[in-house]
Amino acid sequence: MAETSTTTYMSLTLPTPGERLGPTWASDINTALTAIDSHDHSSNKGAQIGIAGITIDGVVDFEKSTTSYAATNMKFLNLKKENSPSTAFPATSTTYWTSLIAGGTGGDLYWNNANNQQVQITSGGVVNVAGVSVNTLALKVGAVNSTPYAISEGDNKSIYACNYAGALEVDLPAIGSGTSVSSNGRMLIIKDISGNAGDAGKNITVTPNGSDKIDAPSATYVISSDYGSVTLIADETSSQWVVV
Repeated sequence: MAETSTTTYMSLTLPTPGERLGPTWASDINTALTAIDSHDHSSNKGAQIGIAGITIDGVVDFEKSTTSYAATNMKFLNLKKENSPSTAFPATSTTYWTSLIAGGTGGDLYWNNANNQQVQITSGGVVNVAGVSVNTLALKVGAVNSTPYAISEGDNKSIYACNYAGALEVDLPAIGSGTSVSSNGRMLIIKDISGNAGDAGKNITVTPNGSDKIDAPSATYVISSDYGSVTLIADETSSQWVVV
């Protein structure tokens, strides 16, 4: 009989009882126990654990120390569908804040923010645009009925309906970058709803701010037809409002 045998997974050398001599036997045992102590279930340090052998019974925290760890090399992330994402995670629990949810009957994608609000990202087979202000032409509440009327960048409106008895001046906000000025791509629509802009004394004159232009080198744009309108897009590069 051989004095030793080799184990299947960790390739440990084990002495055969009755065949291996004392000192060598002890050395074999010590080597084997040292290898077992350092095992980590990698391919050369023990049998790898399969999916069937893993039960996760709590939240997997990737930031147990001062170092944050990311889940990498994932081909896809499969989420369990929550039929009612707004009630799936109670506001009294912060466990699932700032997380993604597959919600509704169709399993659309939601983002659960830090205020426990579910923001819908997809709708069916397309990106959800409902309620997204950049895709909404916001109408100024109440018609423009005083002159001169200055459009404020801060009101976040796109359509300005004009209903004034006489000649009307509409002043545009400054073009530039920042929160207090119109940034690149800002769209404004000035519309006559009085039906009188075609009269010589009731034109609507749109005036840019400072050195800004409208379809350079024009300093103003005049709406001179009944129910006429103009659509303007801010162009930071040339500091002008482009008429489209």
